[in-house]
Amino acid sequence: MKVLTASLVIFNPNKTRVLETIESLFQNYLEVRLIIIDNSLQKGNLSELIPIRYKEKITYFWNGKNIGFGAGHNLAVMKLCPPSEYHLFI
Repeated sequence: MKVLTASLVIFNPNKTRVLETIESLFQNYLEVRLIIIDNSLQKGNLSELIPIRYKEKITYFWNGKNIGFGAGHNLAVMKLCPPSEYHLFI
């Protein structure tokens, strides 16, 4: 089965929107792995809000600084192991 990886870069996120995005991403028949790059200056409790059923499929990384949208996605792609054939930038 093909694996779809995705990266979600956030900055001071609306937690409801992030959870809605996670739910919509996993509502398909593909094997999905998600990397969340949090560029927020203060660490929130977003990692605690990730639904338990997705915890093994989601990697959360807090930067502690805003490195920007593109740099956040570049960081996510570098952290992919193994890399996938298809990647979605969110």
